[in-house]
Amino acid sequence: MSNKRSDNRNNSLSNNISNHVSDNVSKNSRLVYSTETGRVKETAPDPARKKGDGIVRIRRETKGRKGKGVTTVSGVDLAPDDLKALAKSLKQICGTGGSVKDGVIEIQGDHRDKLKTELEVDTEQERPFDPQLLKELVSVRMPFGRFKDRILADLPEPYLVWFCGEGFPRGRLGEQLALLYQIKVNGLEYLLKPLRRESGDP
Repeated sequence: MSNKRSDNRNNSLSNNISNHVSDNVSKNSRLVYSTETGRVKETAPDPARKKGDGIVRIRRETKGRKGKGVTTVSGVDLAPDDLKALAKSLKQICGTGGSVKDGVIEIQGDHRDKLKTELEVDTEQERPFDPQLLKELVSVRMPFGRFKDRILADLPEPYLVWFCGEGFPRGRLGEQLALLYQIKVNGLEYLLKPLRRESGDP
């Protein structure tokens, strides 16, 4: 009788331990092999993009760069593709190379003044671009000419350069084309990407 109780206690304890281990393994283990497909390749989780804090900081950094300084631009809250587009535009403006690392734009050389001017935060009293005019560029269609019915933002740059030489039309269309010309020739198309997404364009 004593042996039977002992066996029951041991079985109960064994089951509790087995269940506890099973629970912990199921929570913390990863499937690395399957009898049907063989070894299973683990998929790394997508890293969350680092968001800028909205305060753009422009610095010159030389530490750890063997004397070759770079100008860094941090705090810009843009999606990765838009940040790369901005970096490309800034490299063209500065006439030098650069890259994007961990959400920070690096431009070779000391270009703090030039970048500050380019990235100057606009105020309510003086905006470099009219927000409503920007929205119209991704919604209004060209009313005439060889590119009639094409969304203004999709007009080719040479066409806008021709207009600039010949003179933009009067009225609202002229304002729209003049703004688009400035955006195209200065590589600022990234400004239109968020507006395209809002309007439903891919």
